[in-house]
Amino acid sequence: MSFPLSAMAAPNRPSLLIRLIALKKGIFALLLILLAIASRFSWRHYEQVTLWAHNYLLHAEYGLVRWGLQTLINSDIPTLQLISRAAGIYGLLLGAAAIGLWFDRLWAELLFISLVGVLIPVEIYELIQAASTSKVLVFMINLLIFIFLLVRQWQSLKTETLEKQN
Repeated sequence: MSFPLSAMAAPNRPSLLIRLIALKKGIFALLLILLAIASRFSWRHYEQVTLWAHNYLLHAEYGLVRWGLQTLINSDIPTLQLISRAAGIYGLLLGAAAIGLWFDRLWAELLFISLVGVLIPVEIYELIQAASTSKVLVFMINLLIFIFLLVRQWQSLKTETLEKQN
């Protein structure tokens, strides 16, 4: 079954909220791609990265930077390869979905819902293991985004079905 290209585009310009969601996830996608590049670089230059990270940790001011560097230091090469590939693929998919969402494309909204929804069980597991204020906040934001887009998609399909019946 094939769909015409016009059916793949959503009918309206995206709202400010949709654009903000796309922007937030686009920035996250960029960070994932940078993580993939850093992981790839670090397994190829493991000794230099470890030395640099140990020196930088003495002066690191941000918890996320510290966590990222400690992950790179404490990971073996196969783990870094896995991090690189997974972060790169997820980052590219999320970036494509964010760009498509910015331009209000139906395929992007479906991809976006899938990509956000697939990580919700992982986030719940992380909250059960070690809850923190920042993890709860990120989880709530992602859950709200997921529910908002799911409801929006449901309403869109409902409206489309009613229009076809009339």
